[in-house]
Amino acid sequence: MKALQHALLLLLSTHATADLMIGDQVCMTGFIMDTFCIERGTLLDNSAVTTMRNPELHSYHCLLDVPVCINSGYQVLGSKDPMNGLYCPGLRIDDTDKVLAAGRAHGTTMEDPDQEFFACSTCSGPDDNPIAGYKATIIGTVSELGDGMGRVTGAPGANSVDGTPVLTNIQVLDSMVACDPNIMVSVEVDAGGNECLIRSSAGDNDVVVAPPTMMDDIPTVTDATTAVVATTTTTVAAAPPADVSDLMVGDEICITGFIMDTFCINRGTLLDAPSIVTLQNPDLHSYHCLLDVPVCVNSGYQVLGEKDPSTGDYCLGYRLEETDTVVASGRAAGSVEDGCTTCTGNGMGKEGYRATVKGIIKDLGDGSQSVSGQPLLTNIQMLDASVECATPAPKTVCLEPPPAEIATTPAAINPPTEGEDCSSDFCETTLTDGYTLKYKINEADATVTMEVTYDDVAWVGIAFSEDERMGGSDGILGSPDGIPQKYRLNQGFIEIMSPEEQTLTNASVETIDGKTVMKFTKPLVEPNQIPITPGENKMLWANGGDSTTIGYHGTNRSPFSLNLNFDGSSAPEPLPPVEPLKVGDEICTTGFIMDTFCIDRGTLLDAPSVVTLQNPDLHSYHCLLDVPVCVNSGFQVLGEKDPSTGEYCLGYRLEETDIVVASGRAAGSVEDGCTTCTGNGMGTKGYRATVKGTIKSLGDGSQSVSGQPLLTNIQMLDASVECATPAPQTVCLGSPDGAGSPDGAVPGTPSAGEKAPTVDCSSVTCETELTEGYKLRHKLNNPAEPDGTISMELIYDGDAWLGIAFSEDERMGGSDGILGSPDGIPQKYRLNQGFIEIMSPDEQTLTEATMETTEDGKTVMRFTKLLVEPNHINVTAGVNNMLWANGGDSTTIGYHNNNRAAIQINLASGAADTVSAPNMGAWLAHGICAFVAWGMLAPSAVNAAIYRSLFKGPLWFKIHQFTNASAYALTVIAFAIAVAFISKEGNPHWFSSHAKMGLSMFIIASVQVLWGAARPHLPGPDSGDEKTTIRKVWEIKHRLTGTILLACGFWQMSAGIKLFAGKYNGVGSVQEQGVTIAYWIWIGAEVALLLIGGVYFKLLRKPVEDDGGNDANPPAQKKDDDAV
Repeated sequence: MKALQHALLLLLSTHATADLMIGDQVCMTGFIMDTFCIERGTLLDNSAVTTMRNPELHSYHCLLDVPVCINSGYQVLGSKDPMNGLYCPGLRIDDTDKVLAAGRAHGTTMEDPDQEFFACSTCSGPDDNPIAGYKATIIGTVSELGDGMGRVTGAPGANSVDGTPVLTNIQVLDSMVACDPNIMVSVEVDAGGNECLIRSSAGDNDVVVAPPTMMDDIPTVTDATTAVVATTTTTVAAAPPADVSDLMVGDEICITGFIMDTFCINRGTLLDAPSIVTLQNPDLHSYHCLLDVPVCVNSGYQVLGEKDPSTGDYCLGYRLEETDTVVASGRAAGSVEDGCTTCTGNGMGKEGYRATVKGIIKDLGDGSQSVSGQPLLTNIQMLDASVECATPAPKTVCLEPPPAEIATTPAAINPPTEGEDCSSDFCETTLTDGYTLKYKINEADATVTMEVTYDDVAWVGIAFSEDERMGGSDGILGSPDGIPQKYRLNQGFIEIMSPEEQTLTNASVETIDGKTVMKFTKPLVEPNQIPITPGENKMLWANGGDSTTIGYHGTNRSPFSLNLNFDGSSAPEPLPPVEPLKVGDEICTTGFIMDTFCIDRGTLLDAPSVVTLQNPDLHSYHCLLDVPVCVNSGFQVLGEKDPSTGEYCLGYRLEETDIVVASGRAAGSVEDGCTTCTGNGMGTKGYRATVKGTIKSLGDGSQSVSGQPLLTNIQMLDASVECATPAPQTVCLGSPDGAGSPDGAVPGTPSAGEKAPTVDCSSVTCETELTEGYKLRHKLNNPAEPDGTISMELIYDGDAWLGIAFSEDERMGGSDGILGSPDGIPQKYRLNQGFIEIMSPDEQTLTEATMETTEDGKTVMRFTKLLVEPNHINVTAGVNNMLWANGGDSTTIGYHNNNRAAIQINLASGAADTVSAPNMGAWLAHGICAFVAWGMLAPSAVNAAIYRSLFKGPLWFKIHQFTNASAYALTVIAFAIAVAFISKEGNPHWFSSHAKMGLSMFIIASVQVLWGAARPHLPGPDSGDEKTTIRKVWEIKHRLTGTILLACGFWQMSAGIKLFAGKYNGVGSVQEQGVTIAYWIWIGAEVALLLIGGVYFKLLRKPVEDDGGNDANPPAQKKDDDAV
């Protein structure tokens, strides 16, 4: 009879037996029990109770406070066997901490009024929560199968856990949370009552009849069929909640769900765990990030809806208006001990803040599938998540599921039913002008044969893609120098596949009549590769333009679709061509964030041996976000890596520096060296992000930072967030000299057909005058050979250290220098912006290196250097960017002051051009405005006041006002020019003493103008009153401030002349000397007028007082109205 009853139970259950596998995600609801009490057979806190018979009597105290129970681990029990009243062993849980946190948050510290159970001392839940029998819903991934091999957990009431599978990556939810039917499992007794089987609800019928739980409920065999039929035909599914479209403003809403900040929803991944998708695992969002980090708190919150089984993402829910209420409730639930620095509670809230929220709809949202499209709740109440809602809230927006993946096994290839048969002959299609693809499907061996023809000599490529993007695609690339091979394409770089994956047959690349032809045959389906289907295939094409070296394709590429289903009339459907960028375009791009300062200097400030654009991944968060010179220079997001140079391309400038800094600091960590960072992330080096923004400016078109488009209204997202449409590629700097040169020839050597130089510096010694009194002589030795060298001789009219350097961009940072002093020998140095490092002994490869001081007082440095050396800048038999410097009159190698310049020299012909700094006209205008303002107008304003007695009536005051106003206007113009062009040149603001003085003068002059306009006036002409105290104070301050400004102006202009001369290589020139002499003669005359007037009119002659500056007072007024 007992066996028959078990059989009926099994018959009534439509759950199928499940054979779990490692990696399966499952969900089960049941009592939580510690392994210690299972194995001992009775409850530790009540030895009279059998553990597997009455888990509902197991106290939270014993389960969650007692170390022997905690340390033994936990499992979620299966169903109860109605025959013997014993529960089935269930699923073990490998994360004790999560069980403890959830259980303690659910339990209460209240004493049992019946004194049957001890109180839970570590619990923090509401007073009316249970004190015994902890039930929960557990979601996790199977990591071990146990002795039952994922099918059997043991016998009902078993005292062993060996047969139970183990779950990892668990979520512990309230027992009222129903499992997703797609992953729900249960553990139920078998028909014989001997074993507990794991059953799955996936694939069940629409109506699931749960087995009865009491003997009286078990129908007879005769009744069983009737019961099933009746249930199937009469049970009506509960009506789903009303759709969100039925909501109205004023409706009262109650919903339970995870609380999430808008910032992390919009960025797509959790700020504190960038690898986690926000809407997939809100349970892993820390209280710290949610409630401590300003960017999260200030973005506002919403309560998420239920989980969408089709996507695995939680649905968007309801926006919450009162941020302070959410924050207060969350902080009261969280704990400082668990990392939430602003939390005040004693709870175990660490990750995944859930709550029941009640409120009134204030706004229905804009209807979009985004945060702004969700209803807004006001007058909210934040309750514990265990509080149930009387009426469930209507379901809101669940984002669309991702597109179905491409099948791993294509359907059988059917021959075309019309047109050309691409399985018996080649079909042909044009990819772009001068680039064709022929293809033929080979049904017999399930392969495709392809032939790519390009109307030039270059590398060619074709690729199969899942989403028309380079990243993740499988490519076949070939060059006339080799054979076609398979590559795995990534965003910005490529990797050749392993030898085992090189399965191409009949593969060749030929050059025929000036055309490149690549042929190969490839299997349609291969392991771990994108399958080629008989229908539409997403593909990419690319070529090298005129380069045979496989590398960056530039604009010679495009995605397209190719239908291999039947005839060749189904031509590729190229996607619309990339339109040129324009102001207002929306851009999304993912890349390394880099400060302009380190881009311009060429090497990382925090790692001077690292080239900025080669290894942005080595740039520390500290340097990027803490160091003012980097922060103040602005930022840009770099593009992809150019395989031909190994450097990352320049990307897009970012306007809002504060947003970049805030996002970076939230991703970085103080523990990892970033002193201003606030996050708990692992960001130490190489800050990458996805950036969205709108193009505000296209740049000046140059191959530099200022030439790149400027993005405004930016959003900084985690780098794992993919862009729907990749951003167009911007400027990639040219490949390093020598890249791709055949036969090891030194790049720049004139090739056949090129015009030979007028002087051959490989047969004679060429001479270049670097500057007055400084010459360079050089001769190339076998420049076409791999071991070619150059011999150089520097001659300086004086006793000093000398230096010459080879540069990539005419800047000191990143250059290779040869420096020598009369006290030693020439040696090689690596130059950085502001300091130098001597190269290692292995890199000291100079020969014939000497220093000499001649009898006529000249310093001569000689050496011979290899043209091409590892990790050095190549010296070319053509135009080279170079730098020269000397010590002036110092023999100790150190700072060169203004004794340096950049120069371009053609080492093959000896032709040279001094490289002048840009924007000379702008800086000249800046100097002229400053001189007119402070060298002419300001002194005139002061003299007008001093010599007032020589003027009639208020004329002196009008002159004083006009000249002061004009001087201030020109100061504003000069200041604006300086700010604009410092930014344009990528230099930090307020970095030099000249810049700091300029800023100070601008601020003080502005205050002086306002102070003058608001001056207190003299008493009336007939009042007989004396000046007021405030008038006397004003006069003293006005005169003192004016004198200080004038003195600072004289110094500032003198410094400006020196800076201009240094910037444009005029230090020590006749022009600089002439300008300096003329300037001081002029200033001397101005100072003499001021002193003579001041001494004569203020000391030797009784001041003649005038009222011209006191509004409408007549000239007869004898009250002083000094304006100085």
